[in-house]
Amino acid sequence: MLEGAFRPAFTLSAVALSFAVLTTTLEFFFLRNEFERGVFSWRVLQTFSLQAHSPLTLRLRDAMFGRHGMAAILGVRLLSAAGLCVGALLFDRVTCMCALAGVFTTSLLLSYRCRIGLEGADIMAIIVAAGLFVSVVRFSPGIWTTMGFGFIASQTCLSYFTAGTAKLFSSQWRDGSAVYKIANTETYGSEGAALFFRRSPLLSFAASWTIILFEMTFPLALVAPSAVALAIIILGIMFHAVNAAFMGLNGFLWAFVATYPAVWYCHLLIGAFLGR
Repeated sequence: MLEGAFRPAFTLSAVALSFAVLTTTLEFFFLRNEFERGVFSWRVLQTFSLQAHSPLTLRLRDAMFGRHGMAAILGVRLLSAAGLCVGALLFDRVTCMCALAGVFTTSLLLSYRCRIGLEGADIMAIIVAAGLFVSVVRFSPGIWTTMGFGFIASQTCLSYFTAGTAKLFSSQWRDGSAVYKIANTETYGSEGAALFFRRSPLLSFAASWTIILFEMTFPLALVAPSAVALAIIILGIMFHAVNAAFMGLNGFLWAFVATYPAVWYCHLLIGAFLGR
């Protein structure tokens, strides 16, 4: 079963990751004026680094993270996303490894460059890129695949469980008001959704607890029966699709969907170990 599961799992995860990288990179291009002269400019963000640097190091950083350097990083990122998609569909190991290395490296550079304005999806993209790189060291199921997919799956479960636990300890999430308040914000809100939840506080309460329970129970996808695990994964896709539609969290949709094939593969691996 695992022999046949590896290739589709890797392909689906890599293609979803390429979409995530493409989406976030295009968003960076769309906001290029803010990164050149606005609050996200390197002139502003370089002040976050208080360590002493030599003049040569400062010149290298300015060249790398200035206007032309950022254009080069984003260009490599776009090529890496395209290469990853093509390599995954063709199942070409060398192309995939080179593209994943490009995604991983440019993601780290952007994380250093953009000390503010990033989101959890950016970190998840780094995790998926690293895990897929390890898993594709050999194009057949084995210890490398287990380590790579296991890393992705464990980080995904930890991410969801931590987020759900944090919400559980929040009184605003427990009483249902958090969903309405998020929908009522300018950055992540939606006027229609805010009006809907204001008129239906019971549904706001239900939505809050649905999210809490979904996130806290997501790790069960690894050990639950296959039907339950598949239902959890489908619920996750729906959850992120709604967030993308109403909150504009486009990167979250593809970055987290990219982790689900690894979760499913590990589910099959654990099931085989348990003799299911």
